[in-house]
Amino acid sequence: MKKSAKPATKQPANVERPKRKPRILVFDIETSPNLVYTFGLFNQNISLEQVVKETSILSISWKFLGEPDTFYMSVDPSQDDLWDDKELCQAVSALFQNVDAVIGHNITRFDLPVIRGRLYHHQLPQMPPVNEIDTLVMAGHAGKHLSRKLAHLTKGLQFTKMAHAKFPGFSLWRECLARNPAAWEEMERYNRMDVISNEALFERLRPFSKVHIPGFQTGELCCPKCGSKDLKKRGVLETRGGWYQRFKCSSCGGWSQSRITHRPRQIAKNILKGA
Repeated sequence: MKKSAKPATKQPANVERPKRKPRILVFDIETSPNLVYTFGLFNQNISLEQVVKETSILSISWKFLGEPDTFYMSVDPSQDDLWDDKELCQAVSALFQNVDAVIGHNITRFDLPVIRGRLYHHQLPQMPPVNEIDTLVMAGHAGKHLSRKLAHLTKGLQFTKMAHAKFPGFSLWRECLARNPAAWEEMERYNRMDVISNEALFERLRPFSKVHIPGFQTGELCCPKCGSKDLKKRGVLETRGGWYQRFKCSSCGGWSQSRITHRPRQIAKNILKGA
């Protein structure tokens, strides 16, 4: 029996491209520790019944890429339960509803999962799908480093990640949870500076990046890393799949290549595959 032809798939209507520039959010969160009962310090197996309070969001700082203002929000230090972050999570949920991409350090494995978990905990609207631009991942595209910590990667840049010298180490979190006003002031400075230094790191890593940065798919030939049209052809990348034109950006120094092969069909027909 002859099979019927497969019906043609209906092509979706063209999606209209937003006429505004992408809203790219640079952010960082600070969290409270888990509060637990424990009988020792080393190699402890802590069960759920030993947990008194689970980690929550203490504060968030953010700015929009390329804009001067930095913002900060935290739980109210005077509230009864400092682990109660519902109001803060409501504000975070609203903030993330209208962004196209987010930038942060280790956000894929830490900040974003924590935020999603807290939104779930409070039965709040989840974040929409956005481009995640993780500078910890980008640093790997720029080669091997002694450390990929933010403080190490921002050494020598205009904005270096600061240390909380007045309350070193865990003492900053301990004093914030003890409602020390000076500690909360230090937390705000620390949180804001993380965001500013993270933006500086993103700009430093931009030429090396292999992650998608939204806003440059305009139909015109431009650098996928910074959007510049000042591109120079620099040879051809030959792969098994074809020949791809290489480009060097004169603005950011980043490399890119064409998505379509330029290898003639006649040559492709005569290429043998190794057995």
